[in-house]
Amino acid sequence: MSHERAPTNDRGASTGYGTAVFDDRPGGAELDALFEALADQQRRRILAYLDDCEGDAATVADLTDGIAPGVDAASASSDSGDDASTGERERVATRLHHVHLPKLAEVGLVEFDDGSGVVRYRGGAVVSDWLELARSD
Repeated sequence: MSHERAPTNDRGASTGYGTAVFDDRPGGAELDALFEALADQQRRRILAYLDDCEGDAATVADLTDGIAPGVDAASASSDSGDDASTGERERVATRLHHVHLPKLAEVGLVEFDDGSGVVRYRGGAVVSDWLELARSD
């Protein structure tokens, strides 16, 4: 995982690929934004999934399969998938696209390319440490 500092805009959001945003201890508004993003269990699951991914990136489809409760990749890709898991997958994908990914991108924790469907993790070492603490609950 890359832990170099990314160029950021005036709100601390990443403006460049290949670098991490939160490598140093955040303070003030940056820390508040980080905690607000981490306060949601689903967003912590998203960030943990991306943090564990090779290259710190995943497609929205892979991310959906990885975080949807009760949906495994085999049943999600099966043509005979059950309606409950398909419905849950669709709900997770919709919330990813309209709620969680925009929030995480606003804070600078991810970059999301809607055209390619690729989500890149930009959290860095500090966020990884917080995620590890949250996992130990």
